[in-house]
Amino acid sequence: MTADGQRGCKYGCLGFGTCQRVCPFDAIHVNEKGLAAVDRDQCTGCGKCIAACPRNIIELIPASSTVQVACHSRDNGREVRANCKIGCIGCRICEKVCPSDAIVFENNLAKVDYQKCTECMKCAEKCPTGAIAVTPVLVH
Repeated sequence: MTADGQRGCKYGCLGFGTCQRVCPFDAIHVNEKGLAAVDRDQCTGCGKCIAACPRNIIELIPASSTVQVACHSRDNGREVRANCKIGCIGCRICEKVCPSDAIVFENNLAKVDYQKCTECMKCAEKCPTGAIAVTPVLVH
């Protein structure tokens, strides 16, 4: 049953490891939750996983960034809520609180403009579903 995924959200990771198999740097693995996870230390940004992803949900995020929209659903808020507790519901609160206008909406989904983002984290703090995630940056 892969037409709409093994999960309720048709925009979610299938967990089949296509991205993992094409990564020449051993930087992406399917974790215990069945989701692709990137090892930022190993990733070179080659984009092979992006090209291989059958759902087109992998995106290149600057290594220095600590904020990302962890949802890829383009459904309306009601549909998102029916399938996911942490999906973007298109409320636009993040857009309203962002002092640098770094949040834009496309197809019911928040997107971060990393050129404008100052990492203030207001978007993540105010997101009612937690769809905007704070990811730790590993410092060596």
